[in-house]
Amino acid sequence: MKTKKKLQVRWLNLLLVVLLAAPFSGCATYTPCALRMDQPGPQAKECVNGDLAMFVEEFASTEKSKRAFDAAMNEKGILPILLKVENRGEVDFRIRRKDITVGSGIPLKPLNPEEAAKRIKRNAVGQAIGLSLIVPIITIPVVVAGTISQTNKVNKQISEDFSAKTYPDGILKAGNEQWGFVFFEMDKERPNLDGLQLTLKAENLASGEWVEIATPLPPAAFKVRKSPPHQERPGKS
Repeated sequence: MKTKKKLQVRWLNLLLVVLLAAPFSGCATYTPCALRMDQPGPQAKECVNGDLAMFVEEFASTEKSKRAFDAAMNEKGILPILLKVENRGEVDFRIRRKDITVGSGIPLKPLNPEEAAKRIKRNAVGQAIGLSLIVPIITIPVVVAGTISQTNKVNKQISEDFSAKTYPDGILKAGNEQWGFVFFEMDKERPNLDGLQLTLKAENLASGEWVEIATPLPPAAFKVRKSPPHQERPGKS
C-alpha cells in the first residue's frame, strides 16, 4: 500500500510539473514577420550616382522594427537601415559594410549583426529566476531547465536571423542588385532621425575609382522613454 501511494504521489508530482511547465515553454519567443527586403517601401529614399542606384529605408520606428525584428530597436539603442543597391551599368563594384556610414558630422558607431542581435537577446537567467518564484520547489529544476533551453534556442534564432538579413560584403556584379540591413548605435533618447545622412562608397573594379552616394535618412519619430533623473543621496549632517 505504501509503495502504491508513493507511486501515486510521484505521478501527481510529475503531472504537476508538466502542467506548470507547459504555459512557460514558449515564454521566450522571437517572431518577426516575413519581409520583402528587395522591395523598398513607399517612404524609401532613392539616390543615383552614375551606374549605381541606392534605396534607403529606416526600420528604427517602433512599428517597423517590431515587424522586422520583433523588438523596439530604438529602445535598445539600435538604428537598423534597409539598403538596396542596384548596379545598372556594365562594370562590377565592390561594396563593403565598413564603407557605409551614417552620421551628422560625427559618424554613428556601426554594429555588426551579432552586436545588434545581442542587444535584443532574451535573458535566460532572469526568466528562470522569475519562474522559480511562482512554481513549487519540486518543479523548479524542470521548469528552469526548460526555460533556459528554450531561451537559448530563441537567442540562436535571433543571431541567425540578424546575420541572414544583413547587407552582404562583396562584389555587386553588373546588372545585379543586393539588399540587406546595416546597423548603427543610436542614442536611446533620440526622438527622430533629423539631420542624419547615409553615405555609401563603392569601388569600381575596372578603374579602381571610388563612387560615393549620400542621402538624408527618411523621416521617423519615436516615443522616447526618458530616463529617471538621478537623485543624489543626502549627505550626512
